[in-house]
Amino acid sequence: MNGINLSNRQFLTPSEVAKVFRVSKSNIYQMLRSGELPETFVRKVKRIPVKAVLEILDGKHKESLK
Repeated sequence: MNGINLSNRQFLTPSEVAKVFRVSKSNIYQMLRSGELPETFVRKVKRIPVKAVLEILDGKHKESLK
């Protein structure tokens, strides 16, 4: 999936998520601000759980991609 292996990862950077969704990083940050994508911090760096990304890709959060 765009060169990013999701099977062995727990978290992705906003840049990686943008590549997976094929949108700009600013779209990802907007989704984070609105709460459409959950975020966590790993060593003070923003990360997005792979589980949330997979749920969106599976269509469980269809509104997130509009």
